[in-house]
Amino acid sequence: MEREQAFTRLTNRVAVHQSAYWHTNSGLVRTAEGYILVDPGILKAELDAIAAFSAGVGVRAGLVTHAHWDHMLWSARFGREVARFASEGAVTQIQAERYRFLQEMAEFERVNGLGESQWDHPLLFQEQPLSSGSHFIGGLEVQVVPLPGHSAGQCGFYFAGEGVLFCGDTLSDEEVPTLSAGPQDLTPYQQSLDFLAGLAAGARWIVPGHGQLANPAEALRRLDSDHAYLEKLSKLGPADLEGDLNALGARILEELAEKRADSEAGWLMHLENLALLKRVLIGRAGG
Repeated sequence: MEREQAFTRLTNRVAVHQSAYWHTNSGLVRTAEGYILVDPGILKAELDAIAAFSAGVGVRAGLVTHAHWDHMLWSARFGREVARFASEGAVTQIQAERYRFLQEMAEFERVNGLGESQWDHPLLFQEQPLSSGSHFIGGLEVQVVPLPGHSAGQCGFYFAGEGVLFCGDTLSDEEVPTLSAGPQDLTPYQQSLDFLAGLAAGARWIVPGHGQLANPAEALRRLDSDHAYLEKLSKLGPADLEGDLNALGARILEELAEKRADSEAGWLMHLENLALLKRVLIGRAGG
């Protein structure tokens, strides 16, 4: 693994750029026809750096792991007509929630005092549905694998020839697993982890949506931590959630020796999981 300024080269074909915000990872996979960009982001300066890295070769296609705004950005410098793809479920969510995504992006710019628009808004939300299974893009094979849980339509992209797996917002060393809908996410998330166990064991590099890259041994260690965290959440009932969520949250982390929620952002993610479970489970119990 070699560093090239802000880029980490995993193989001769694959490099990863990490954003200053949330350590969001963007992949660049070189094919015979140009680069495939996976989850390009986040800031304008970072998108410009990715464009400069791919200059001379060009961009062949874009891939989006899931429908959260920080994973589906684009720049005119990548090409206005370049095809972009996401899973069928993610495309449906993108189109249904595009207004909310724009609101979240505007709030991000405001809170961080960026002062100017960071993104080419007319180029957003143009993803086309891509079915699960093997596809050839620019002559390079990519396997599209469903990974629901964090987001219903989330998928991973495995470039078997390179041994590199982009696994969306799973297997992070900096974030606990996060839910989008509530208790119904828990079983699909656990099943996604079970599937990832076999896939990650055979890969050379695993690229999470956020955090540091992992070899198979490290990815499987994170997977065990994710399983333990989700198992703990799955055992919570309405009575557990009626009290102080801060105290409950701290107790869960202590029992699991879970350190990924020690940061302010990580703690808020953990607390939001509990708040979401409370809204759903207590509402359900109340009839």
